Amino acid sequence: MDQASFLKQPILFSLSKVLQFGAVICGFLWLTNAFVKHYNLLKLAVNTYWWTGIVSCLYAIACYAFLRLHGFETPEVFGAYNLDDYMRARGFFNEGGPFGVYIVSVFVVGVVRRSVTGRRLGVTWSTVLCIALVLSGSKAGFVAAALLILVWAFSGTSIRTRISYAVLTGALLVGVGMWLNFEAQLYGYLYSYLNIEDEIAARGGDYHVIAGRVSALHIVPKMITTHPLTGIGFGNYPLMRNDPDYLDGLPAVTEVEDLPGLGIPSVAAEIGLPATLWLIVLLLSPYWRSRKKDSIVAVAALFQPVAHIFSVQITFFYPWFVTACALGALFCFTPPPTERINS
Repeated sequence: MDQASFLKQPILFSLSKVLQFGAVICGFLWLTNAFVKHYNLLKLAVNTYWWTGIVSCLYAIACYAFLRLHGFETPEVFGAYNLDDYMRARGFFNEGGPFGVYIVSVFVVGVVRRSVTGRRLGVTWSTVLCIALVLSGSKAGFVAAALLILVWAFSGTSIRTRISYAVLTGALLVGVGMWLNFEAQLYGYLYSYLNIEDEIAARGGDYHVIAGRVSALHIVPKMITTHPLTGIGFGNYPLMRNDPDYLDGLPAVTEVEDLPGLGIPSVAAEIGLPATLWLIVLLLSPYWRSRKKDSIVAVAALFQPVAHIFSVQITFFYPWFVTACALGALFCFTPPPTERINS
């Protein structure tokens, strides 16, 4: 990359990613152990995460309303943005898509919070989260939420309940998707992927075409087939995506740090297929450990692998935090009655 900082140079950049991943895992293990041993710390954690999420959603909704009423170019400070006449809330995130997945995590922690403290989500705050999720226009957020709801519904014992929740989830997903015009957006991705050469010829300077998911759909499979066992190295995609063997005629990107945004396939390109399969097993293990003990906590533990499937980077800490809260709620010692009353 042109004018890259010292820490983004080859070797140092990869090493920084490895250290970041190691720090995330260490933080996850430490928090899980602390939550299991200290009920009050777990209660503080879920309450803090819940109310921080509510504030973030209120900020996003307020910014969306303000920008809807005032038609001017969006400053970076605002928690909403207008892209090609399509306005989206983004809270404190850079885009609406990641913000939507984060909102789902707030819902999940809210469910864990109810198990830990006995406090309900509340109609008012649940409505705030739903409004922010809709305004984010996050396809990944809606699909992730639908998957978690379906898993929870099918973990019940009543077949009638399972079918009812499945139909309701499908209807809501289709209805919201049609209202937000998800079909046109997905078609745009598919058209750009299938007609990448024509798209580059027409708008070769548009980084939505030559960088991000569209180009990664061509580059990542080549990386996996070239290095299926070892991968190209953890965190090396931005450094190696300009290799002519991977580009295969696509233009190089030199002015931005390009990230693939494909979730687990991106990880497979960097660490290889065997390590990726083992990572998936590890990510799913909290769900398998808890599904027979507490279905609600099990769904919360499933959020992390679902989030990583829908493009949340493996080095982002908040999915690990959600899993730590779920495991803490499952295995923490039951506090004495007096402690519950005083808290």
